[in-house]
Amino acid sequence: QVVHSAFWLSSHSISIGIAGTGNVGSAVIQNLLEQAPLFLDRFDLKLSISGAINEHTMILGDDLSDGLMTKLSVFRGKYDSSNEGDMLPVISRTHSNMSLQDVAGAMDQDGSNTTPADLDVFFDHVSKHSLSPHSIVIDCTNSPFVGSLHPKWIRGGAHVVTANKNAVTRDIDLYNEILDAVRLTSRNYFSEVTIGSSVPILTTLNDILVSGDAIHGVLGIMNVACQTILTLLMEGISLNEAIAQANDNGVIELDPWEDLLGTEAACKILILGRQMGLPMNMSDIEIEPLVPYVEDVDWPNLRTSDKFMDVEVVLRKRIEAARANNCTLRYVQRLTCDPPAEAGMSRSVTWTTSVKLEEVPLGGDLAMIKGPVYYFEFHTERYKQSPLCIKGPLSDSANSASGIIGDILRIARSIGVKDKGQSKLPIASSFESSSEEGVDPNAPPPAQE
Repeated sequence: QVVHSAFWLSSHSISIGIAGTGNVGSAVIQNLLEQAPLFLDRFDLKLSISGAINEHTMILGDDLSDGLMTKLSVFRGKYDSSNEGDMLPVISRTHSNMSLQDVAGAMDQDGSNTTPADLDVFFDHVSKHSLSPHSIVIDCTNSPFVGSLHPKWIRGGAHVVTANKNAVTRDIDLYNEILDAVRLTSRNYFSEVTIGSSVPILTTLNDILVSGDAIHGVLGIMNVACQTILTLLMEGISLNEAIAQANDNGVIELDPWEDLLGTEAACKILILGRQMGLPMNMSDIEIEPLVPYVEDVDWPNLRTSDKFMDVEVVLRKRIEAARANNCTLRYVQRLTCDPPAEAGMSRSVTWTTSVKLEEVPLGGDLAMIKGPVYYFEFHTERYKQSPLCIKGPLSDSANSASGIIGDILRIARSIGVKDKGQSKLPIASSFESSSEEGVDPNAPPPAQE
């Protein structure tokens, strides 16, 4: 089968293992199920979900897809207008927040198909799949331990796609171990969703570098939780209420201090810097917390707490000072390089980084960013006159899953999968004409007097 896949004599097959079945992991499973017909038709690509694992339980099989689809997809009857009376099954999207218990139930109602979690057994099964010569492990956890396994997985022959920031933001030794494993095995390692979810930040950065451009700096609003809280605060909402609303809307991390202290924003700077070839660590980044740390915060009852009253007084003074200067406040992340960073550079580069609250002019691009929105500016040698800007909303788990699916397709192309292109368009007669009856839509316009 390896030989057949190499010479494109049969459809390509990839074994998929998913570590972490929370919101993002569940959304990845759902997306793989729903897009399976498209992958097969357009790419001759069969993606077999061969394993799913969380902290306690795992499910293994040759291909879990059919069982999952039967359980988790909702079918409704729909009449085909051309064959009245024939019922066609139509897949209706399900809610993405399914748990591993739902996955287990899809395969075996009494749960006997599940076994206790064992990451070694899970990886061996996925990477040595009997029906596929290729394997991809998707890390949808937030576990430092699981992140530390990435080099081992790559050396074991798997491609890795990660939403887990721990693997790319911990000590630089682990990061270099991942890079060494990728070079040694010619496997792929993608971490696009760790910085902008489905917004293509790392893809754009890599394209800039490999095209021969040089990066002077990157700046932006990379933490949507702080930006959302700040926007609400400037609209007159109390700080406690703003944080509570961010939590209600799922914008903030499970540990709110990761956002409020600037740690999550600093991780984004670190990911960018390392992708640019800079040997950065978290200790190199200057961080000003949006909200300084205080002890014993009762997050569920924050609305009735006075915990952040002193912090809010300080922030409101800064808001008024910014308005007096015809400015507004934004929580901005910056990375600048001197000389500019280039791919494969051998010279020494000095960099400066910051995560802090800044006054920005009301008419500027940063001032236009409000609410849960990512915003990145790439200042490069080729974009001197105006930076390359990318903006996108905070995505939910479904959009994060879309970013992971994009990485899977990039891996598929690297093993020889070809995009056959979209199907031909239907003929015009299959659509209802919007033109007036008796009027030829292709006729020239009437002559003007």
